[in-house]
Amino acid sequence: MEITDIILVTENYKGTEKNMLMNFTEYMIQFGMQTGKTPSLAAFHTLDLERSKDDRGMWTEVYFSANKSVNARYCVDMEQLCYFLSGRYNDKNAEYYLDEERCSKECFELLDELGINKDGSYREGPEFERDYAVEVREILSRVENVKAASLGEAIDKVMEMYHDEEIVLDSGDFQEVTIEQERKERGR
Repeated sequence: MEITDIILVTENYKGTEKNMLMNFTEYMIQFGMQTGKTPSLAAFHTLDLERSKDDRGMWTEVYFSANKSVNARYCVDMEQLCYFLSGRYNDKNAEYYLDEERCSKECFELLDELGINKDGSYREGPEFERDYAVEVREILSRVENVKAASLGEAIDKVMEMYHDEEIVLDSGDFQEVTIEQERKERGR
């Protein structure tokens, strides 16, 4: 499970807000199939939920009765997840809590893996430390002007100069740096 697979759910019942973390299947079982009396209404709600992946501020809202409603969206990142768990999206005048029994188990497993407590804070101390693979990637770039009969010949000349170490990129050629979790698909 990835963080962007988590659905953030707030059920408001008579002024008490229950926050839940769910996977798609469990969300559909608990709420999605109840969103309408017809499959087309459930499909419309599912499309709205899917749209929340691209809009950080979008939440779906479904009313089940005058005193029960559900707001939901896909999680965008760790910051949003921590905000949700800490109650920052809840009504300031409402009582709220994390309904752990209705949360998807795999969401809690991911929280544990990420070192996030159920209140949105990060775990601290040596007993919570673990190894992380963090990739630092720099982009060095330089334009070389060469005389050639064609673009292909020019590229060949520059490749040869590079392989013969006539072109050596250094800190003066720095363009960009990114620091992020190591990408597993690269096979390192």
